[in-house]
Amino acid sequence: MTWAFNPKRKFLPISITGHKCELLCRYCMGKYLRGMVPATTPKALYDAIKHYYKRGVKGFLISGGFNRNGILPIESFLGIIKDIKRELRDIIISVHSGFVDKDLAIKLRESGVDIIDFEFSLSKVYIQYVKNLRSKSPSDVYRIYELLNKHGPPYIVPHIVINPLTEKHEPEAIFNELSCLADFHPYILVLLVYMPTPNTPSYYDGTPSINYVYEVFRCARRSFKTVSLGCMRPRMGNYRFMIDRIALNLGFNRIVNPHRKLLKHIKKVVYSCCSVPAELLHLFI
Repeated sequence: MTWAFNPKRKFLPISITGHKCELLCRYCMGKYLRGMVPATTPKALYDAIKHYYKRGVKGFLISGGFNRNGILPIESFLGIIKDIKRELRDIIISVHSGFVDKDLAIKLRESGVDIIDFEFSLSKVYIQYVKNLRSKSPSDVYRIYELLNKHGPPYIVPHIVINPLTEKHEPEAIFNELSCLADFHPYILVLLVYMPTPNTPSYYDGTPSINYVYEVFRCARRSFKTVSLGCMRPRMGNYRFMIDRIALNLGFNRIVNPHRKLLKHIKKVVYSCCSVPAELLHLFI
């Protein structure tokens, strides 16, 4: 049974760096930060959460621009996150953490953060060329994911981006990613599809082939109990419809904003980020 997820009403993205980013990934260049609510101080974050909570928002994704080492400067915000989690006991806080060390992973857990959304890649091309993490390697990504699972918040959600550059240069890497992640038994796997974005270097990269997407989707469906097709995927032409239909036909559990032609096949709509675990979805239905 496939459920549709629509986070717009009750799940809000917040950027703690405003529009600023040092990393400037190939497909973003800071552009997607403009769609987030800016909150660049702990007080601004507290005020933003309180403001939108009063308007019915129950979930908050805390993200922002990363430094050149792939780190989100969140540590100075953790005290206020802890305070507001004590005050508002029915909210969910997820963090797009990027790279962390053991100390920060523990602090994220102790602050009351519920979910870590972590982009997992074992493709050197993707890590160094697309993400601009020139000094990082697949082993670094694996180590951080392992560390988060051991020391971090209760829910660690791996995200994999199916992309044309890995398909061309390291097509086997994504299947290695799925195999490695299966050993951790995550409660959900989120699959994303590369979006060539206007006014960024990615615009001429193209999209992964439908056949490649299908093979990755099929492998993921066989390997994981719960699979979601996340919000990042192209919207052009018939491409969106085809990948959404593949996900539906393979029995993906969750699809974020499925193509309108497929809505008649959807059993339920949840107004949440697709990373939220099943036991917390009652807050968003």
